Amino acid sequence: MKRPRLAALLSAALLPALALSAEGCAHSQSFVLSGSVRCLVVRSAGGQVKIKTDEDGHLHVKSKRTGGARNQPEVTVDLRGGVLLVENHCQSPGKAACAVDFDITLPPGVMQIDVSVEEGDVDLEGLGGQLAVNVQTGRIGGRRLEAAVASMSTRRGDIELELVRDAVLVQADTERGDIDLVVPTQNYKVDAIADAGQIDVVRIYHAPNARRHIIARTDSGNVGVRGRVKADARPRGGR
Repeated sequence: MKRPRLAALLSAALLPALALSAEGCAHSQSFVLSGSVRCLVVRSAGGQVKIKTDEDGHLHVKSKRTGGARNQPEVTVDLRGGVLLVENHCQSPGKAACAVDFDITLPPGVMQIDVSVEEGDVDLEGLGGQLAVNVQTGRIGGRRLEAAVASMSTRRGDIELELVRDAVLVQADTERGDIDLVVPTQNYKVDAIADAGQIDVVRIYHAPNARRHIIARTDSGNVGVRGRVKADARPRGGR
């Protein structure tokens, strides 16, 4: 059954307050949503994706078209049954002319986040639950993550993750790029592979039978896995 598009969704899943920025209604939109979210799914042909947790419980999606007018992408925002779907469709996936930047703010407690981007960077902040990010070309970055499972992959791009709570599984794969992981200092089973690069594992207690597992693999690049120290945990701007 074909999913209804944006015009039909505004009355069902979104509040009437559909705000258009001063940059022009053809380029930027802001969707204020109501309802609980247990799962976020993002599918984007291209553009930057930013996702963060808001402790005050706000839930909204901002989209900004950054490409030209030749291939205008179609943006869909759909919230139903606890699943928030954010999509960017385009006739020429991955092309710069089709790029849409998404800035997504979620309330705490979202259990699953699944992101797939053809071409563009993904930035995550303060998220928990289970995280799965797949990028064809682009960087993946994460700060202050509290995820129990974090699985990240990109064909061409760096992966930089900071986890502030113990994770059962942290997996980072890239064909061409560096991997930098910061995790709480604990016992881990560590599988670090760099076919053409250096591997640096510090402040990590390697235990083959540990329940926590770190997998970091790159075909061309360096791998760094570091256990957090007190200085790492200090809030930004702190003394």
